[in-house]
Amino acid sequence: MKLQKVLGQNIKKARNRKHLTQEQLAELVELSPKHISRIEVGTKFVTAESLQRIAAVLQVEPAALFTTSKDFLPSEVHVISFSFTGKQGEEVAELMEYLSQLASK
Repeated sequence: MKLQKVLGQNIKKARNRKHLTQEQLAELVELSPKHISRIEVGTKFVTAESLQRIAAVLQVEPAALFTTSKDFLPSEVHVISFSFTGKQGEEVAELMEYLSQLASK
């Protein structure tokens, strides 16, 4: 798969996880909605500066946006992993149940 397509798909996934529309993302990163659309479908590439702004708004590392879709892990996974720090027994079971519910959606 072309690098532009991988980048676009990952940006779209991260944007959807943040519950942002293309228009909202465009406004936050100072690009046009049409430009965001073209990036997401892989017909337009981004500058390094735009990539940094997009990654910052989506709260992902820029490099993560270039990984294959199945390897793409949003920063939320890291936040969830910290939720387990210092937890024991019933608290861990509750967190695991919550994650199970999220995974089944």
